[in-house]
Amino acid sequence: MQARSVSDTPAERLEIAAPRSLREALAVSLAPRERIRWLIGSNELFGFSYSLVPRDSYILDARGVSEFTAAPRRDGERIRFGAFAREAALQAPSIREVLFGATPRMLALLVAGAFVEVASLGRLRSRPLDALVLAPYEAPVSIVFESNRDDLRFERRRSIRDGEATHEIEMIAALRLLDDGRVRNVRIGLAVDGKLPVRARLAEHALEGQRLNKERCLAAARGCAEAIVPASPQAAAAARSALPLAVALLREAQTHADGSLRKGTRETR
Repeated sequence: MQARSVSDTPAERLEIAAPRSLREALAVSLAPRERIRWLIGSNELFGFSYSLVPRDSYILDARGVSEFTAAPRRDGERIRFGAFAREAALQAPSIREVLFGATPRMLALLVAGAFVEVASLGRLRSRPLDALVLAPYEAPVSIVFESNRDDLRFERRRSIRDGEATHEIEMIAALRLLDDGRVRNVRIGLAVDGKLPVRARLAEHALEGQRLNKERCLAAARGCAEAIVPASPQAAAAARSALPLAVALLREAQTHADGSLRKGTRETR
């Protein structure tokens, strides 16, 4: 590891460390603790930017640490890639089918149950993507999500008129259909105008472990609408539009589940 201290003037001191591995970087971050600021680069996909650091901080130059830019790799049902991976690396078949079918891609990852591994004062901690809050001395290292080929995925979009403006709302649902018709691992996410997406956890709870029917789908659709906080006229319009959009999305899922169950019943006779 390279560590150096550069003095421009007696009153100004620039402290920099350039670790060669994530293990070294975590070890170095223990001593300066909250003074640490990471220098890594930026990633437009997730909005991560670690390109500017204050001069009075302890600068951890991690641009040479491969874990931050690692290409996607599969480990069973999980796929892991660097939080600052290059766009070309994200074209791998294992991740392209998840990321590039939705806009924004953050929504697709959210529905895939993604979590972020974060470098934090000498250790790695994990947080769900939709609950990620970073301290100034922390940095995202990897994105990890599940990719099970047995999961079903349904997607809907709708345009919203708000006065003279038009907005887009997108919703994705993923679930696993069991042989008896019940659903597991239900994940539903939505986003308005490609902004930060949210999970509809109340809707997920209403469906988890249940068979899809009209009443349950309607209750879950209400949960989708309630996931949007009506903090502005635009958000209120999105919440109103989310209800019929969710109803259509979940009815599609119900139709698919009913068809699969009937097919399975015929094949067992």
